[in-house]
Amino acid sequence: MASPSKEKRSRSGILGGAVFGHAISATNESRGVSLFEHIRVGAGLGLRVMLNKTFRTNINIDFGVGDNSQGFYFSGTETF
Repeated sequence: MASPSKEKRSRSGILGGAVFGHAISATNESRGVSLFEHIRVGAGLGLRVMLNKTFRTNINIDFGVGDNSQGFYFSGTETF
């Protein structure tokens, strides 16, 4: 079970940003792990640069953190 959330803003239509977060839980009956016994959370920030307004082509640079991890993510379209 996952619960993602994302908020995006842009003033100029060319530069924008995103703030995102999520929480996830899973069950594993064979190991006796029930849903919501372990919940993992993550959050991050992102920068969006629109290269082409007609085709809505974006360059995305995101930084996210979670339990025991963090990283930068680059993409050429919507990431989430």
